[in-house]
Amino acid sequence: MAVPGAGLLPTVHESLCVQGVTAPPNVHREQFSPGRLSLTVQAAARLGVAEIRDRILEEVESWSGSLDDDVTLVVARYHPES
Repeated sequence: MAVPGAGLLPTVHESLCVQGVTAPPNVHREQFSPGRLSLTVQAAARLGVAEIRDRILEEVESWSGSLDDDVTLVVARYHPES
């Protein structure tokens, strides 16, 4: 699943993930969801890609209490030539 973050800064941000990032439920059985992932990426947009990755993993773990599922996550930033 791709979660676009284009338009946040003059660069383009993409977060690619599998179900292990967006599916973990909280105590109310609500999934983290692609929408929450997108908000997390937007809130961290000014950070470096490693920090964005870490922020996503921290948010998912905080949401669900743990990272019990396999997690695959790629965060990339593209700087288009002017």
